[in-house]
Amino acid sequence: MKSEIEMNDNTAERIKITEKLTQSASVSGGRGNEGGEPDFEVGDQVRLVADSLAWKAEMKLRSKIGQVVERRPGGRISVRYGNGRLLMGRDAKAFEHAGEIGLKAKGKL
Repeated sequence: MKSEIEMNDNTAERIKITEKLTQSASVSGGRGNEGGEPDFEVGDQVRLVADSLAWKAEMKLRSKIGQVVERRPGGRISVRYGNGRLLMGRDAKAFEHAGEIGLKAKGKL
């Protein structure tokens, strides 16, 4: 049977771990998983991360925004671009969220 001190130490460790996980999730905006790789959903707008292997191989897609069309087990995704190019089964670490797309109105409404 564990003493009260041991049980309190275990509880304190659990609280610290929970706080760290909560803090890391809020810093990353809630996107991603514990492994540090991005968590993309089908339909998300993405672009290639600069200096990744896919970025180096795909010169025409460096400034383009694509759409996630498939998620695979093991952290891989398939992305379709507007010019018809399809990157299948690529590592999700090679992509980042593209942010908002479209024109932003300036001035008063």
